[in-house]
Amino acid sequence: MPPGAASVFHQAEILFALEWASVAPGLGGWNLLLDDERATRLISVVPPGAEQPAFFLTRDGRDVRLAWRRGQGGGGAAVEVGSFKSLRDAVLALCPLGEDVRRSVNQSMQVLYPRQHGFG
Repeated sequence: MPPGAASVFHQAEILFALEWASVAPGLGGWNLLLDDERATRLISVVPPGAEQPAFFLTRDGRDVRLAWRRGQGGGGAAVEVGSFKSLRDAVLALCPLGEDVRRSVNQSMQVLYPRQHGFG
């Protein structure tokens, strides 16, 4: 892979992130924007109360990189703020879920993406 080219996220990772966004607390909710539904390389995260994405998630080999956009109105530069072993870890760092909610998300994932497909 050429330097700077992001790897594609696995479908199970995307499904978890979408489920996370639907239950994560925050007035107005969390929204995720995918650059491509079939081969997602970039996930833009719009936090509660925001109109523009403030966080950006990419996969760099095995690691998931989290960047934050400084400034308002989308004009600021994105600054890397962390590296995680999975997309699950990255979104949970943005907004942790309580144990009951996390259990519910895991149960939903078993329906959406059963273990024989690699989830869990």
